[in-house]
Amino acid sequence: MLRAPAVALALAALLLPRAAEARRVAGRSARGQVVLEGERVPVRWSDGDTFRFLGGRWAGRTARLVGVNALETYGPVHRWAGISPQAFLAIAKATAPVAASGIWRCEAEGRSDVYGRLLVACPDAAESLVAAGYAMVFAVDPPAGEKPLEAQRRAPA
Repeated sequence: MLRAPAVALALAALLLPRAAEARRVAGRSARGQVVLEGERVPVRWSDGDTFRFLGGRWAGRTARLVGVNALETYGPVHRWAGISPQAFLAIAKATAPVAASGIWRCEAEGRSDVYGRLLVACPDAAESLVAAGYAMVFAVDPPAGEKPLEAQRRAPA
């Protein structure tokens, strides 16, 4: 299992090249759609691994993608080396419009995380975010599948 400093280092190496892209997409909307258990519903992405349902059965509920991790958007909380927390926050905010750019097929896991978010599997969204360098594979039990790991190997450095 990765320890916190190793996770921060991995995220920084993966996401820092996204800084220029972050400035380019910062003003874009993060509203998108997912197809959850066959129902197409509007959502609002807050970052690359979290969104809120704006309609449908789960309206008002927040969801968390399983299998990936992206930088957080609840403030300039990330710190590493000489990189400012604000730079990390800009990258995190730019990730939401990238996540919102697709219509992703998802399945509810039937459980919540420690923050009460519905855990959902959206394999194509997860793979797309990892392949673009906006998220990293994050799995403990069960282990990550080969497709997301291959996407991470191909992601921009």
